Amino acid sequence: MGGQAPLPSLPTGGQNRGAEKWALGPAMGFVAHSQKLLWGVFNQNLFSFAGDSDRTDVYVSIFQPILNYGLGAGWSAGVSESTFTYDWESEEWSSIPLGASLSRLVKSGGLPIQLSMQYEHDFARPGPRNTFRWTAKFLFPI
Repeated sequence: MGGQAPLPSLPTGGQNRGAEKWALGPAMGFVAHSQKLLWGVFNQNLFSFAGDSDRTDVYVSIFQPILNYGLGAGWSAGVSESTFTYDWESEEWSSIPLGASLSRLVKSGGLPIQLSMQYEHDFARPGPRNTFRWTAKFLFPI
């Protein structure tokens, strides 16, 4: 009758990843569209207000450009879901990605699902230089 086995942990940051800080801040953005073009930008600024005092404070600006062109028959092409991140604490860009995506909107049982593949190259260090993503987004229109 041994003790209970420990629960597995979900690797959400580890010792060397993650800020170990709570942060909040203002965000704003807009999206516009024409018949085939969807474009816009999203910006968020985060500032730490609590967390591990031994860790560096969080002061970052995050920019996400939005650009997609409808190709017809549910297909679209555009920039990937790139987020550019500027770290005000270290005074450098921590993420400068450039990428492209190809997506298709399909329906399964009347539910729209966006299937996409994306490639991204990040010109900033540290982190992965090349990223490939395959995603399925289940959309729930209201």
